[in-house]
Amino acid sequence: MMAGCTLNARSTQRLEGVHPDLVAVVLRAAELTETPFQVVEGLRTLERQRQYVRQGASRTLKSRHLTGHAVDVAPWIGPDFDWDNEGGYRQIWAAFKAASTELRIPLEWGGNWRGFCDMPHMQLPWLQYPTGSNSKPRNERDLIAAGSRTVRAAHCAPYWSSDNRRRRDCRCAGEL
Repeated sequence: MMAGCTLNARSTQRLEGVHPDLVAVVLRAAELTETPFQVVEGLRTLERQRQYVRQGASRTLKSRHLTGHAVDVAPWIGPDFDWDNEGGYRQIWAAFKAASTELRIPLEWGGNWRGFCDMPHMQLPWLQYPTGSNSKPRNERDLIAAGSRTVRAAHCAPYWSSDNRRRRDCRCAGEL
């Protein structure tokens, strides 16, 4: 019998901007899973994707993360991720696959890819969920303008000014 898990507030926030069908699969998989997991990343900026390509963590600038058609999840052994738990990823995929089947929403797992195994990666297939003309990769300014609290939080970190007063980053005021 599957135990399920509760997604924390950070995971829920990371689902902002993700396609509603994929969000539904994530939420149902969380109810079905034997291995607790959390969402590592959902919608991603083009700048961040370029960084991942430079680091070798990704091989493409056409990631489904750029359009909200992908999420990365990882086994959660609170208070941290269990990145090396291959068995855990397989159990998580089993829950995602069951949720996908139950909800009749097709899904692909990066752990099944040949040549570049990406165990945390779940995505809606290109064939059934093509990228539309309005789904171009977005930059940080576009995401903030669209109301993304995740990107806003990353760029609105407090900083200390020269007069030792704590202030918010000026980029939050639209000065990106």
